[in-house]
Amino acid sequence: MDQSVERGRAATAAVAPLYAFVVNGGGDNVSVIGNGVLGTATVDVGMNPWGVAVTPDGTRAYVTNFGSLFHQEWLSVIDTGTNEVTANIDGDFSHAAGVAVSPDGTRAYVADNGGNSVSVIDTGTNTVTTTITVDNAPQGVAVTPDNRWVLVTGLAFSSGSQLGTVTAIDPGSLSVFDSFLVGDTPVGVAVSPDGTRAYVANNGDDTVSVIDTGYINGTWNPVIATVGVGSGPVAVAVTPDGTRAYVTNYGDGTPWSPSPQDGGPGSLNDVSNTVTVIDTATSTVIDTITVGVGPVWVAVSPDGTRAYVTNYLSGDVSVIDTATDTVIDGSGGPGWSTGMAVTPDGTRAYVTNSGPDNVSVLATDALKTTSTVDVGDHPYGVAVHPDGSLAYVTNVDDGTVSVIDIDVIGTRDSAVIATIGVGSYPMGVAVSPAGTRTYVADHSDDTLADLAVIDTATDTVIDQVEVGFGAYGVAVSADGTRAYVTNEYSDTVSVIDTGLIDTGDAPVIAAISVGSYPHGLATDPLGDPRLYVVNQNSDTLSVIDTDTDTVIANVGVGAYPQNVAVWWDGSRAYVTNTDDDTVSVVHTGMLTVIATINVGSSPWGITMNPDGSAGLAYVTNRNDGTMSVIDVFTDTVIDTVAVGDNPVGVAALSAPGPARTASHNT
Repeated sequence: MDQSVERGRAATAAVAPLYAFVVNGGGDNVSVIGNGVLGTATVDVGMNPWGVAVTPDGTRAYVTNFGSLFHQEWLSVIDTGTNEVTANIDGDFSHAAGVAVSPDGTRAYVADNGGNSVSVIDTGTNTVTTTITVDNAPQGVAVTPDNRWVLVTGLAFSSGSQLGTVTAIDPGSLSVFDSFLVGDTPVGVAVSPDGTRAYVANNGDDTVSVIDTGYINGTWNPVIATVGVGSGPVAVAVTPDGTRAYVTNYGDGTPWSPSPQDGGPGSLNDVSNTVTVIDTATSTVIDTITVGVGPVWVAVSPDGTRAYVTNYLSGDVSVIDTATDTVIDGSGGPGWSTGMAVTPDGTRAYVTNSGPDNVSVLATDALKTTSTVDVGDHPYGVAVHPDGSLAYVTNVDDGTVSVIDIDVIGTRDSAVIATIGVGSYPMGVAVSPAGTRTYVADHSDDTLADLAVIDTATDTVIDQVEVGFGAYGVAVSADGTRAYVTNEYSDTVSVIDTGLIDTGDAPVIAAISVGSYPHGLATDPLGDPRLYVVNQNSDTLSVIDTDTDTVIANVGVGAYPQNVAVWWDGSRAYVTNTDDDTVSVVHTGMLTVIATINVGSSPWGITMNPDGSAGLAYVTNRNDGTMSVIDVFTDTVIDTVAVGDNPVGVAALSAPGPARTASHNT
């Protein structure tokens, strides 16, 4: 394998949920982490999809395809159960923009920007039943919860001037009832849950108009407040309790256009990256949140705990915790992301991507602790069987290994099916690629330590191999013929011929001198002759050629490093640095640090997404009881998950089905 190979992003596909097992040394238990992988599906639709709305029962999503200057498009209907397009509604649209579904789900309203009209769709037959002429080149559309008004934003023209207006349509008569002025170039519109207020983002003058829907009567202008926000607002969303409105600020320059083929952001002089938070009781700005580049659309989860923002130019989705108004997560995307809608159950978000002409389906549950398994006293290391059925946890203070049946976690009182006595102070643990043996490093302060070898079929210790002083970590080669043990007090790595175990012959065939206080170690997942050893007191990563059992490089990393994991293709090694709260990314071809990632407090254990499909690394942070999730394609933290007290070891697998190649470090 070419060690200088660059990482390539995995192809877009449905990815199986991931599970991580985090050992909580302070809680004598193991946290089981479930992951709803962001970007679980991609649905191809028409040209330049723009708006999206989901029916109240969550079964369908309606997507407008804006088209281009010379190409008209249709309305795509997605079955949310299968994430497939089940219908394309040809309404003779000329640049379909915003879309909204009635509260009873029987109608969809489409703002036809080029046709100066609103099309009414019968959702039972997926046909256009009525076309309502408006005079304002409509952009956004919203329906009040009581089905009293359909509100449509757009630009009207009078005596050569362009005026920002909102048109109020009566759903009963399907006719225009009123039209009134708002700010310059209105785009997005949202209605409060009680229907008494509507909020309009005015892209041209950096304001939000607040409308009292009770004053829509054809006589008075119902705008009761104008709130200054950020640069170039595009969309607005209101929390379910009605207390806050979130506004995306796209940027200054020529008024924003939904179509990249029509110019869109290319004419902007100053692209923004903020979301404004408005207190709806006082109509004042209470916060400004930094998100991705060119934020366009925003949607709030049904429970009000999250706001999701599509970032048009950085091609990602920012997830905002509405309790703290901070970005807590993000998902990479194809770019040109525009509209967004969240399903009524809050489990998925549909994002329109006008560049690649598709819709991304995002799972919103993200990572969370789904179960906790009680094990022995002071658990430390964890490793998963290659077939994904069992997890092995070392318990330092009672000298045992707990065997967890993964399939029954959460279904009965205890998932521990065996407890194996192994020695006085077990720490590191690894399972052979064939799954027939588990190797446990039995640490000792004053005598030569042992490597306990467990027969996984009988859950019994079949050999105790004497290694160096202070055995700590253990790793197994990809072909299973060698086991490697770091010895803290000897500053060595013991090399064990696994074919000599339980034969009466001495299986230790070499002792390799490394740096001071070697801790975690990892082999190359694809079988290349490389072993990576973290030296705690030297602040280095030793790189060993396993064909010659010699150190070929010592790479300087962060302060007080603990453990290492290698990406599935062997191109990167990730090292946790406890004293500076970072992870060093080492390019294994150049043998140098190419990135440093800030994580939680006192990072300790680390493991990689087993098969590389999701591109994740998991890091336990001892001092703050969390696990950091790293996107290895961008080398950024995309999630932080609360786990237990003093988390140390971590291992991961893919589910359902067997895990493939994984690094298990303590």
